[in-house]
Amino acid sequence: MHVDFDAARRAYSKGQIDPVTFDLAGETFTCLCDPTLGDTFELADVPDLDPADFDSANRLHLATIRRLARYIRHMLPLEERGRWDQALYRIPLSEMPVILEVSEYITKAVTSRPTVPPTTSLRGRAANGRGSRRKPGGARGSR
Repeated sequence: MHVDFDAARRAYSKGQIDPVTFDLAGETFTCLCDPTLGDTFELADVPDLDPADFDSANRLHLATIRRLARYIRHMLPLEERGRWDQALYRIPLSEMPVILEVSEYITKAVTSRPTVPPTTSLRGRAANGRGSRRKPGGARGSR
């Protein structure tokens, strides 16, 4: 027995989606429209960090920023990843929390899009053209 699940994947992504773009370190980047499952799982494992609480001397904070920078890199097409790597060297340490903001922006932009239901989903009951009559609150039949 064999099932082609890649065909199902292609069916989900037939709609045209506007790209997500952002500017950072003098560069404009265009993101992929849909994160991979692997990147989504890795992002879910990144600890929450408020930019106001960021401490560049804290190794855990630096590790969080590194993981977010890697997530952003994976959200870029292959041909843009080298520019991203170079851009990281133009961001001063004191401005490192901007990586938090970029990753949050990308995540919100790509996850807030409506998804297309699979072709096998039920659409609910068909309308029969009759509306239900509302009885006044507390009424139990006719008087």
